[in-house]
Amino acid sequence: MGEQAEPIVSAIDELDRLTDFLNKSLDVAEAKADALRLTLSAIDLNDLLRVMLDLYEPSMSGEVFESMCVVEAQYESSPTQR
Repeated sequence: MGEQAEPIVSAIDELDRLTDFLNKSLDVAEAKADALRLTLSAIDLNDLLRVMLDLYEPSMSGEVFESMCVVEAQYESSPTQR
């Protein structure tokens, strides 16, 4: 990864942390106001992983991307996949 990409990756990481912090803060505020309603729902982990790959692939090193692809392939071939 070139020197120019490092500040971009760092900025993306920082934005992810800030977004997570803000979302958690909003959840806490909603919970305190008894406005938070949680519901369980099934999700397709394969679809979620694909979205993550599409979103983060440009900023990932080759090793990280390859590792995520291996995880996805293992999930797809898993007999317990629903």
